[in-house]
Amino acid sequence: MKNPAFTLVAVITLALGIGANTAIFSVVNALLLKPLPFPHPQELVAFGMTNTRLKGEQTSLGSLSYPDFFDFRDQNHTLASIAVFNDRSYALTTEQGATSVHGVKASAEFFNVLGVKPSIGRTFSREDEQAGGGPGGFKVILSDNSWRQYFGGDPNVIGRTLELNRQLHTIIGVMPPRFQYPIQSDPVEFYVTIAEDAAGPMAAGR
Repeated sequence: MKNPAFTLVAVITLALGIGANTAIFSVVNALLLKPLPFPHPQELVAFGMTNTRLKGEQTSLGSLSYPDFFDFRDQNHTLASIAVFNDRSYALTTEQGATSVHGVKASAEFFNVLGVKPSIGRTFSREDEQAGGGPGGFKVILSDNSWRQYFGGDPNVIGRTLELNRQLHTIIGVMPPRFQYPIQSDPVEFYVTIAEDAAGPMAAGR
């Protein structure tokens, strides 16, 4: 009470520290302390590229090029299925204007590798990877949260469109509640195919 300015700074500092620790613990808890929230998590593996010309021990996986991924997928005789993904931000345009959302760009077998099926509609096919998104153009799969937020949980959402990065995407599916991959503090709102470009994905297999 004698020094309200100091008290306010102390409270704000504590709040920021607790909030940051909570966010970090949530990710660590999901990745390290609990099993992955997918069927048969012990069968999932992640792989990427390493640069042998770099000195010292490499503690993280580098990205794959699409040509390398396609070679791995076509010549794979070890894993039951293989997929590639790249998480990034997208510009979602609605009647209220444009906003930045977190999404994932993935290959056709992405959801098959994780063993997760949509609650509505379907997942991607290899036809959807073709230039321009294949028949019917670019496709998008919604998270449960974005389905409820932007479409009010409409069960007839399949076939409607979204504008992402100035491209219209047709909705083909909605994922179950609480599904998210990659597991991180920022929620994933949308999943699109790799048809749009070929820049720096990571791979996962099963």
